[in-house]
Amino acid sequence: MFCDYGLDAVGIDLSHNMVAEAGRLNPALTFHVGSMTDLPFEDSRFGGICAWYSTIHVPDDALPQVFSEFHRVLPAKVCATFP
Repeated sequence: MFCDYGLDAVGIDLSHNMVAEAGRLNPALTFHVGSMTDLPFEDSRFGGICAWYSTIHVPDDALPQVFSEFHRVLPAKVCATFP
C-alpha cells in the first residue's frame, strides 16, 4: 500500500513463518523477524509507523514499551495514530 505511493516500507513480525510468507507475497519489500517491544532499527529511522491491528495483540503491561519503541524510531515532531 505505501509502496504504491513511492514510499519505502518495512515489515516486522514475531513469527519466522509469517515473515517468510510476507516476503513470498511481497518480494519487493523487506521484512524482519522482531518484536514491537524491541524494534531492530536505529533511532529516528522512519517517517511513520502503521500498526493496524497489531497493538491489540500486545499485553497491556507491554504497551508502554511498544509505544516507547515507536517514539524512538520516529523523528521528533511526528504525529502517530493507532486504530
